[in-house]
Amino acid sequence: KVGDIVGVHNGTLTNHDKIFENLKCGRDSKVDSEAIFRLIDHLTNKGTEPFTTEMIQEVCRRLNGNYSCLAFNGNNPYQLAGFRDGRPMVFGLIKPLKLFLIASEQDYLKIAISRYNKMAFLYQLGSNKFPGLRKGDIEFATTADDSLFLFDTTQDITAESKIADLHVTEKVPRNNKL
Repeated sequence: KVGDIVGVHNGTLTNHDKIFENLKCGRDSKVDSEAIFRLIDHLTNKGTEPFTTEMIQEVCRRLNGNYSCLAFNGNNPYQLAGFRDGRPMVFGLIKPLKLFLIASEQDYLKIAISRYNKMAFLYQLGSNKFPGLRKGDIEFATTADDSLFLFDTTQDITAESKIADLHVTEKVPRNNKL
């Protein structure tokens, strides 16, 4: 957490020290992840401006290494940014639950869904509180490498929703890094 920016990062940055040097900002820890979220905090005017694809592109231009990141701004809770280069990110959409999941591997999502179904079918039989999930209820998507995803969390999830409907996506720069 940096200011009102909250994020998760999977991977390794090779230039995190340089990012801190260029930002001329303090450092709360020795982990490379902090550099990513300091950049986002800086480029969103301390979290007062919403995420844009241009801002995420700028963050990615400044990162060297392999990464998969999610970021959330407490000042704008209706957006979620995801971006990756070299590290995996997969999406799962569970339509009856109106639930969108993100993980580093599809197997993690499948395990969670299997555990949910076990509970729904074995322990809540006949209850509408926990509907059992069928194959057509779930959509998975493996994200393209060197891509960004900007989600509008106000969109309603319906039986017809597709993962691609829930976000805008663009490629992130692999050349012209700063």
